[in-house]
Amino acid sequence: MRVLLVAGTFPPGRCGVGDYTARLAEALARSSALVVGVLTQRTAATASAKGVEVLATARSWRLWELPALLRGIRGWRPDLIHIHYPSQGFGWRLLPALLPALCRALGFRVVQTWHEPWPMQDSHRFLLQRMAIDGLLFVRPDYVELMPPFLRRFMPSCPTRTIGSAAALPASRMSEDERRQLQQRYLAGRQFLVVFFGFVHPAKGVEQLFEIADPSTHSLVIAGGVLDPAYRRQLEEVAAVRGWKEQVHYTGYLEQEDAADLIAAADAVVLPFLQGGGEWNTSIHGALAQGTLVITTAKAGFGDDPARNLYTAAISDVQDMSFALRTLAGRRMQAVPQEGWGIVAQAHAEFYRQILRNR
Repeated sequence: MRVLLVAGTFPPGRCGVGDYTARLAEALARSSALVVGVLTQRTAATASAKGVEVLATARSWRLWELPALLRGIRGWRPDLIHIHYPSQGFGWRLLPALLPALCRALGFRVVQTWHEPWPMQDSHRFLLQRMAIDGLLFVRPDYVELMPPFLRRFMPSCPTRTIGSAAALPASRMSEDERRQLQQRYLAGRQFLVVFFGFVHPAKGVEQLFEIADPSTHSLVIAGGVLDPAYRRQLEEVAAVRGWKEQVHYTGYLEQEDAADLIAAADAVVLPFLQGGGEWNTSIHGALAQGTLVITTAKAGFGDDPARNLYTAAISDVQDMSFALRTLAGRRMQAVPQEGWGIVAQAHAEFYRQILRNR
């Protein structure tokens, strides 16, 4: 079976969906029954994934790139095309939304994964994408419930399945001495190092970090890219008001090994997601893989899970997250290598076979 994955961004570390696609492609390629390719844009020309052919075909996702994309798809001759959508990441560009129907018109089976809940302002793209789906995958079990009620009425009638995620980061290989040295680089005289890791976006609740943590005790590192300069200025303004000006560090994008080392050096990773976290978040899996305490959110707070070194508060419950940080910071477990991508890939392969049998 020849499976072609399509992703807007592919280099790992640049985007959660790009990380997911890279890990999934590598795990699928480990199966001798599958030949795996990834179609993406030319900025990923130097990207690589073990056992995966990277087709960095288009210069962008503008409509005039359509001929190059279709030539790449037809030349690779896939049995099935699997398009990964961040749902909120393409803006008003129509090419990604039109791609499923065009691929179907060429005779290909099309599977889509919707990673993020649809906002109402993107309903035009939702209606285009739903027109050509042979199979639909979600990474979170409550995906449909998070959609606007109007859009739920137009959900496609096709096979669907929820398949979770796994860690996007390898386990850190630092020694204990190296971990302490890296920690001291950021502590600046404070007692605990607190890290936020992942794409810096308003939906991640990053501004809550300045209220959850205490600048007199904690040093804060925000590790991830900020694409919106206005949001970066907003974060800086909130930090200044709350006394964080000297104790917050922005690293920008980090290579995977560097991100794993930073998380391993932290006393706590705080992820105050405004829509709640769960098994679908590669950031949570990646942080837990380092043995570091993770504090995050869910619709209903679950409290402390010491067996996983995980504390889950209710969404926007800043006081509860602050309490967890004060009482649990520094708690560590031995780093555990994550093997979950094999399970994720197996579930995908089974779904692909189901879709092809439906032909």
